[in-house]
This record gives sequence, C-alpha cells and structure tokens, in this order.
Amino acid sequence: MKKKVAALMVAAVAMACIAIVYWGGSDTEEGSEDVSVSLDKSSMAMDAGKTAVLVATLDPSGWDGTLVWKSSDVSIATVSGGVVTAVSPGTATITVSAGASSASCVVTVSSNEVPTVTVELNASSLTLDVGASSTLTAVVSGSAQAVSWKSSDDSIATVSNGVVKAMSPGTATITAASGTSSASCVVTVKGAQSEAASIDGLTVTCVSGTDGIVSYVYDESSGEYTVTFGAISEDTEYSISGVLNGNIVVDVDSTETFDFDLDLEGVSITSSVSSPIVILSADDVTLRAGKGTSNTVTDSRPAVDSELDGVYSAAVYSKVDLKIKGKGTLEVTSENNNGIHTKDDLKVEKATLTVSCLDNALKGNDSVTISSGNITLYARQGDGIKTSNSETTDSKQKGTVTVNSDDGDTVLTIYAACDGIDAAYDVVVNETEGNTLALSIFTDAYYPEAETVSVYSDSTLYLKVPSGIYGSGRAVYVQFSDGSKTSWAKASYLKQSNEFRSAYYYLTVDKPSFATKMTLYVYSGEPSSEAASGYLYCSSVYSIPESKDLATVSSDSSSLRLSFSSYSSQTVGPGGWGMPQEGNSDKTPYS
Repeated sequence: MKKKVAALMVAAVAMACIAIVYWGGSDTEEGSEDVSVSLDKSSMAMDAGKTAVLVATLDPSGWDGTLVWKSSDVSIATVSGGVVTAVSPGTATITVSAGASSASCVVTVSSNEVPTVTVELNASSLTLDVGASSTLTAVVSGSAQAVSWKSSDDSIATVSNGVVKAMSPGTATITAASGTSSASCVVTVKGAQSEAASIDGLTVTCVSGTDGIVSYVYDESSGEYTVTFGAISEDTEYSISGVLNGNIVVDVDSTETFDFDLDLEGVSITSSVSSPIVILSADDVTLRAGKGTSNTVTDSRPAVDSELDGVYSAAVYSKVDLKIKGKGTLEVTSENNNGIHTKDDLKVEKATLTVSCLDNALKGNDSVTISSGNITLYARQGDGIKTSNSETTDSKQKGTVTVNSDDGDTVLTIYAACDGIDAAYDVVVNETEGNTLALSIFTDAYYPEAETVSVYSDSTLYLKVPSGIYGSGRAVYVQFSDGSKTSWAKASYLKQSNEFRSAYYYLTVDKPSFATKMTLYVYSGEPSSEAASGYLYCSSVYSIPESKDLATVSSDSSSLRLSFSSYSSQTVGPGGWGMPQEGNSDKTPYS
C-alpha cells in the first residue's frame, strides 16, 4: 500500500513539473520576436492632393510580423501600407508599429493653390522724345516673384529694370511680367521737335481779346505741326485759314472763366497721329464755319483706346462745353474713331455739318442739342447721336438729346449701324411753328463708301489679323505643307479695316499648289530661319479647306487660332452694312 501511494505521488510531481515547464514557456506569438522599426523620413512637406511613400526598415530584417500604419489626423493625411495621401492643410503624424517598436514621421500639408499674382504699372502710356528716359514702376501683388521687363521693339525703346529709353521715332510696347501675370505700357517716341514762328500755307489771326497766345511746334518723327492756343485773360476770338498737317490744341483757361471762339475761314486740318482738334480748357468754346467757306477736319489715325491718358478718340474732342455753328460748311471725318465728342454739353446751331466716322458721330456726355441747320451723320459701327451721363446736378437733368427748329429750319439725317439716337435719359423733338423740322433716321444702314471685294484665288491666301497681333515692325510668315514637303512664305500688307469696333489688317501670301496645311508665325522682326524659335505667336497646324481663301486670326496668350471662310464674303474698306445681326431692324426712314 505504501509503495502504491509513493508511486502516485511521484507521478503527480512529474505532471506538475511538466505543467510548470509548459506554462512557463515564451508568451510571444509566432513572428513577434524582439524587433525594431525605423522610417526613412522623420518629417516631410506635401501639397494637398499629393501622395508620398514612407519606407519602413526592420531589424532583424527577417521579421515576419505585420506592420501597423496609423495617422494622427486622417482629415489632414491618410496612410495605407506606407503610402501617405495629403488631404488638407495642417500637420499630422504618421506612425508605423512593429510589435512593441514604432517610428513616426511628421507630415506638414500645404494648399496646392497657385497664389494669384497681379502686375500693375504706374502708366499705361508714355510719350518720349528721342534720347529721353522715363521710369516705369511695377507693383506685384499676391507674390514676391521677380519682375521681368521686355520691349516689343528695342530699336524704338529699350527697358532695363523699368527704365525706358527712347531710341528712335515710333511706337513700342513695354511689358512687365511676374509669373503668369503681366502689364503693358505703350511708348510713343517722337523725333526732335522745334518751334516755328509760323506755318507756310496757314494763317492764324487774333480777331479780338488776348493776342500773342499762339505757338507752333514741328515734330520731325510725324512731319506734323501742333498749333496751340495758350492762356487768355478775357473772352477771345481767333480765325484760322489754309492747310494744317497736324492738330490744334486749345488750352486757354483752366479756371473756366473766359470763352474762346475759333473761326474756321476755309481751313483743312488733317492728322494721322492725334485728334485734329483738341480742346482742353476754357469756359465755353465755339467752332464757327465762316460764311461761304468750306472747312474739313480729318482724323486718319488707327483706332485708339479712349481710356489712355492724353489720347483722344475723336476727330474733334473737347473737355468743356462745345458749340458748332456758322454759315459755312464743316465736314468732319474720322476713319477709325468718333466724330465729335465732348465730355460736357454739345450744341449745333445754324450749321451745315457732315460727320462721317466709325463709332459715334455726335457724342456729348451730358447733352446734345441741335437747333436748326442741315446736319448729316454717318456712323458706320456706332450711334448717330449719343449721351452717356444721366445724373442730376444742381437741378439739371443730364443725358438728354434735344432736336428743335426754334431758330430756323432743321434737317437732320442719320445713318447709323446701331442706334440713330441713344440718349442716356431722354429724347426731346420740338418743331417750332413756322419752321420745318425734318428728321430721318436709317439704322443698320449701308454706308455708301463701303468697298466690297469679290475674289477667290487658288494661289493666294488672305489673312485677317487683329491690330494687336500685327504691326509695329512685326512680320507674319506661313509654313505650308502637304505632309511630305514644306514651303515658307512671308505675308504682305494689303489694307486696314475696322469692323465691329475692332481694327484688322488684311494680308496676302502666295499659296503653293501642293499646300493642304498651314502654320502661322508672327515675329517681332525678320526670323533667322524657317520656322525659327523666338516668335511672338504661333498657331497649330491647320488644314486648309477647299474653296476657302481667308484665314481669320485670333489669339489666346501666345497661341494663334485660325478660322476659314471666303474672302469674297468680306466687306472691307471704310464702310459696311453696319453691324449685321446686331443692329436694329428698321431700315426705312421715319420723321
């Protein structure tokens, strides 16, 4: 019995030892032996929306456990298998764990939005004499990027860090750029100017008032004279007759105390560089056509920007009240701009007046009043009569157009592409008993000076290029091809046209018989070789449609777009059908 008990106790002890050995073994699961983990980066910066990879290194490298990745803020950055995705601006910590070991990387996320950069210049236009300099200042907002400067024609004007130097007569565009934003200034360089005692063929006489106020300046670059009437100390009247190749400037009284009358006694005034008549200061100014005389004022400039300082977009421009009258005739022609424009009140009294222009024939910002006379207006792409200010000042309502016959018969005939009369406030028509008032308005009407060209040629390609792309010494070239061979040809100037308030140049280029495709290039000067780099503009390769010989050019940044039509369908020259599909439908006169 004792032996049996002893045997049982030995067996029990043995089992206990086995149990102790089993339960006292390792408590680590398979693959979780001691290991350390590290990352290849402890911090990194990312833009929102971007991804990056973090690389984890294990020691020992043969560890076969599972890595656990975690982000402290998934709204800022997420992680999956070491691939980090930046979600939104902020800071998040990416942690990787291997067993009891871990490593972290601080991720800073920034916005991927490109900051808006704007560039502004302190001047949009400059006029300099040859050899003179002026400094342009560029203000950059939204970024601290550097400003680069460029001249469209270094032979006319150069620029270095904003300092513009006039080299030779002409016009150049100075551009300041920062990032994708830029601003430009049009620089006009004049040749040497000299004062003259008089102008051959022109007579200027003081009729009454302040004498000795006239000066004459000759500009060698344009070959034109400027006749300036200076300060007066009383109401003053002058007469002018003869021929003036240039312009008249009336700047007589900045206090607007005294009146100034200018009698046109058979004078012809023509300018290709400025408004033929510019009135800057006085109380009231009267232009009077002398009895029995014929007078002409012609503005042959290209279309100008009326918002530029010192540039006036009318053949006759006034900053003060202007009156036109007289028993002679006055014919005002503005090939590409307004006819007669005043910033205040415009009155036409007992006048025989003809105005032919591209835009608005008669424009008075505050009012236009016609009292007797024979007036004919042609506005090829604008309004016959226009006011723009409808304010009420000192109990006076502005913006009214008044046509009456209170001082004699009135015959007013208007041909206009847009409105015959466009009043900011109201139109008043009064026929006085005993006097005749005949008002005829033709809108959307054909202007008889138009020139319609009907031609199609297999060997000639016509190009219609906006004035902002062609000009200022620029050269236009076309590379023709058929897929296997190419040719290179320069376009030649044909004519200038103004259509729908925009100026265009028509060019021609010889088209080879094999040509089925074309690429258009615009250079600031002559290129060094065929399809040379350094161009200002370049188009993609375009297929030339059959029976289409006019390519109309438009631009988008430095790229050109082409659209094709038939040249025979275009109306060019000084006239046109007004504004097709835009003008009014009433093509018959009414009174």
